[in-house]
Amino acid sequence: MANLIFEIGKTYNFKTYAGSQLGLYHSLLTVSSVMNMEEAISKYRDVISLHKSLLPSLPEGTTKDPSLLTYILFEDRLNNNKKLFALEWINLSTVEETEGLDLQVNIFNISTSDVMLITSALRNLGFNNFEIKNIV
Repeated sequence: MANLIFEIGKTYNFKTYAGSQLGLYHSLLTVSSVMNMEEAISKYRDVISLHKSLLPSLPEGTTKDPSLLTYILFEDRLNNNKKLFALEWINLSTVEETEGLDLQVNIFNISTSDVMLITSALRNLGFNNFEIKNIV
């Protein structure tokens, strides 16, 4: 596999070459795994057809053989889904690592059981670094 600028567990912003098909700008995506073509197809999508359709938008010299690409699976926690890109579909000059955001949400007039539900929901979404404070 190619030498990666992405590291598992880190969060990035970047642009793709084929914005009309892949979306141009992607933000706050966390790398969950790196895989080859067979893994990408079995776990996520038909990257053979997709790569063929993207070729006109990719830089000159990009390989036509999707089995030679490195595939990266990202978690998009803002939209609660996963996104798969070949490294070669990403404009590497636009990649920037980000530490993410700190978020404060105030929810008013809730019960103690609601606090437990919210805590559980955050953990189920993979958020473990949070605090919940009672506002008096």
